[in-house]
Amino acid sequence: MDAETYITKHWIPKRVWTHLAWPRHQERLRRCAELMPAAGRVLDVGCACGHSTEIMRRFRPEASWSGADFSKTAIARAKGRFPGMSFYYMLSARHLEMFEPFDGVVCSEVLEHTADDAALAGVLLRITAGTLVVTTPWAKVSDPGHLRVYTEKSLRALFERPSAPGTVSLETWGQFLYMVCKRGR
Repeated sequence: MDAETYITKHWIPKRVWTHLAWPRHQERLRRCAELMPAAGRVLDVGCACGHSTEIMRRFRPEASWSGADFSKTAIARAKGRFPGMSFYYMLSARHLEMFEPFDGVVCSEVLEHTADDAALAGVLLRITAGTLVVTTPWAKVSDPGHLRVYTEKSLRALFERPSAPGTVSLETWGQFLYMVCKRGR
């Protein structure tokens, strides 16, 4: 299912963003935000309608937050709901490369929805100058957009590349895998 269909047929009609108020999702977003640089440019990739970007901004307000998504409808809603932040529509992951690298990039609960996860992982590494945080469930979730479940080994394999120097760490917390890649400038 492509991003536009997922947003218009599932995310918006079912008000999926309301789950972000649940404690486990608040904790996930807090953890992601706290791993970001305090005063840098941060991009939330796969931000949907901007709710997660806004929540993370509250946890790390000194950073300059923006969001990107692959759904025009989602980005239009994000721009209308959160006018103080920048949101960008991306036709594909390759379009993210038009930006200068960000000090921090978050891609939370997106990779498992992506048809070409290796391509998205490569782009995320290329647009990150500092810290990249990727989260994904480690178990099957009842969601029509989920294409796969990652293990620590399969997630690590996407991000440990000779062309992308840096340190990769993985942690399981609750129902989520957290992959953190720190890159030197």
